[in-house]
Amino acid sequence: MFFPAGGQGMNLGIQDATNLGWKMAATLQGRAPEGLLDSYDTERGPAARAVIDTTRAQLVLFAAASPEQIALREVWSAALAEPRTNRQWARRIAGFDDPLPADSVLGAHPLDGTRLAGLALEAA
Repeated sequence: MFFPAGGQGMNLGIQDATNLGWKMAATLQGRAPEGLLDSYDTERGPAARAVIDTTRAQLVLFAAASPEQIALREVWSAALAEPRTNRQWARRIAGFDDPLPADSVLGAHPLDGTRLAGLALEAA
């Protein structure tokens, strides 16, 4: 179960489908290297665990009831006032910091495993 704030569970599912979809297409078209489909679990498993942990932590902070939980929320709120920490957690909550184990990347391109935001595409 995912805490619904930010749509993290939905984003995770979309990213999972995208990852699996292009790998399946490449495999069916005979363009995939050996073991490409096997890399899905290695790549997406850590992302799922990270989202689960992050959303559980958010839920605890959001629903803080005990004095200890309220104190934790106040300390965490102060930490988020730091721009570097705020950027780091904003990226994580938005799904842009999905962990991708380096040894699972099959290609040698420097953009492998990264987002291609702002990439200009040409019509064929």
